[in-house]
Amino acid sequence: MINYDLFWTSPPEGDSSHPTDPLGLDAMRDELADHLVPCLTGRTWKHEDFYWTLVFIKWASEESSERSRVRRFLQYERWLKLLWAKSGRKGFTGVREAERQAFGEDGGLIAAYSPLLKSPQFQGMLGAHLKPLRTQGFVHEKELLLLDDGCDLVKGAGAAIEGLRNGDLRQWKSAFKEAANGYSSTFRRKLRSRLRERMLALNEALSMCDWIENQKWKCAARHMDNKAAPFAALAGEFISWADEVRNYFQDVVDKNGHVSRRFPCPLQSVIPPGLDRWGPLRRALRRWGQVDKYRLLADWHQEVFAARGYQQSDLWLIFDDGKCTGYAGRALERREIEGGDCRWRNAVRLMRPEFREVRT
Repeated sequence: MINYDLFWTSPPEGDSSHPTDPLGLDAMRDELADHLVPCLTGRTWKHEDFYWTLVFIKWASEESSERSRVRRFLQYERWLKLLWAKSGRKGFTGVREAERQAFGEDGGLIAAYSPLLKSPQFQGMLGAHLKPLRTQGFVHEKELLLLDDGCDLVKGAGAAIEGLRNGDLRQWKSAFKEAANGYSSTFRRKLRSRLRERMLALNEALSMCDWIENQKWKCAARHMDNKAAPFAALAGEFISWADEVRNYFQDVVDKNGHVSRRFPCPLQSVIPPGLDRWGPLRRALRRWGQVDKYRLLADWHQEVFAARGYQQSDLWLIFDDGKCTGYAGRALERREIEGGDCRWRNAVRLMRPEFREVRT
């Protein structure tokens, strides 16, 4: 069985085994988002990407084994992205390698498979969209096969593309243009309808917040039921608070504890039951203001890394005998988190009625 239960962000471009998320704040944010936007991930942004993911699963279903279906899916995804690159499209995973292959010395658009990503199965469309499509009831829970509703959604895509000739741009364009005929306002309407059915309270809250793209979880909490409201209220504070604490931690690492600005205040919102990754933060909050702030951060950091199997030599920050030591060389530069607003913007873009004006 192939494991699709992946962390929500793609690994860094360098050594993917290098430890990240030193306080577990990104993992906590992801778990919180699972309670608020369970049918999406931080990497699901576009109706079109959902469409092509469903189409490729449908075409790959002709294969007899799960492994061969995954391999066929990745082949189709690569072909599409090479065509996107050749057409000047940006902003998709694997764009740099797609551009290199699409504009190679041999004329580009190479039919022979060569991956666009280090882990294409997990970092590409399949890794981002498979879990949401299963949650929405379009894809089989255990196999890479469409359910009836998924087949109905992409019935306009036509038959699978079997083979493309190297460098034949006209043929590539023609093949995918025909397949794209099924991507229409009807597809988007049906997808939005399913998302609305599966996340009815969220849809109502987003509507009451006027579909604004900048997160308004505190506003949304006022329009949610007693089960969801505490998670939304927590997200309304936690998103910016986590960024502040993470940035402060990085300064402590870089400056060995010689940070002049004020230490962030403790989180004020109640942490509801059911958030399993939040234990280290709960314990840190009980010590907030009671112990040295650098010791608090170092102990919190060590607990998070130890739980993930890292060693003492992996730690970015150590507090020992009253002295704070930062190991900046071990620390990865902080990246923008996909879905870092607890997937608010993802939900707005995918669930907002098509006639609505985009607001920020």
